Amino acid sequence: MSKIGSIFVKTLLKDLVTCKSCKTFLDCKDQRTTGYNGKKYGRKIYVCPSCKLQIETDQLHLVIDKILNDIRLNNPKQIYEGVSTRIHEEMEVLKNAILELKRGKEMYLDQIEKVKDEIRVRLERQIIEQEKKFLDVLTTYRISINKRIEHVEKQINEKQKRITEQQKVDSNKETWNLILQDAFVDREKIDNVELRNILTNLIEEIKIDKNMSIEYQLRHNLEKQSLSDQLELQF
Repeated sequence: MSKIGSIFVKTLLKDLVTCKSCKTFLDCKDQRTTGYNGKKYGRKIYVCPSCKLQIETDQLHLVIDKILNDIRLNNPKQIYEGVSTRIHEEMEVLKNAILELKRGKEMYLDQIEKVKDEIRVRLERQIIEQEKKFLDVLTTYRISINKRIEHVEKQINEKQKRITEQQKVDSNKETWNLILQDAFVDREKIDNVELRNILTNLIEEIKIDKNMSIEYQLRHNLEKQSLSDQLELQF
């Protein structure tokens, strides 16, 4: 295995696995330390940052073989067509979300103008102590709205970036051919960088609950699959 490939061993499923209860992505943690004898102690784990649910990396990675087997049961052309359809659906969802965010931004901009007008009117009058306090409130409110606008703009940019990435993936058939070729190679012969590429492009989501039951969905086939029986044998 190459050095580059080995970097991804503990993070093969990064940003793909969520806690079913918290709906939060699990973080990858390497808790190992090296003793004076050169041996490593501790564990590599995935952990929920909210409820602290955790599972050892090797146990969670059992799902990868099952996923690869499921992928291999399908014709590559069917996989490509299924994922392409899913990409277009995801882009429509993102576009609608962007429209909603833009409408929210317009509302905030309108509120900003009203606050500015109110501040200008009050500044033109003789300011008494009570007026000064109200101006302070208006100024604070304006700052708050500006922060909301910045947050909305950030969300819009992130979603627009995702649409651009999806378009690149969908349009590049040569890339898809390479991804699907890798998926049909024996697991032992797949470099971890290539394996990560397969997983990020073909997995819709993986969920784990407090009982260590795992569900996953592939992007070309949204029927839920389970790995709970296999994982129970590991404890």
